Amino acid sequence: MKKLIAASILALAIAAVPTNAANPPFDTPAPIAYLEDLSSGAVLYAKDADRRIPPASMAKMMTVYVAFDLIKQGKLKLDQQIEVQPETWKKWHSQGSTMFLAVGEKPTVED
Repeated sequence: MKKLIAASILALAIAAVPTNAANPPFDTPAPIAYLEDLSSGAVLYAKDADRRIPPASMAKMMTVYVAFDLIKQGKLKLDQQIEVQPETWKKWHSQGSTMFLAVGEKPTVED
């Protein structure tokens, strides 16, 4: 009888211990998210990834990409100044994110 009780306790103890703890589910407060392993192409996380949204930061990243490409080609320099034109300011001063520049200001590419 003692062997049966001991075997039962041992079986319950073994069953109670998880052998491979699962990772807790991941969630983010971001409304949209997408994470991909670029080497394998496996999607690691997706949350409403197919929803269309305005590009915002992606446009900024592409601007930086194009600027660095022009610098690499020798067509643009970091210390080159670009004057804010009245037409450009009028069209874009209240659209999206800006550098809060005034007409006539001359920031450099690096700025």
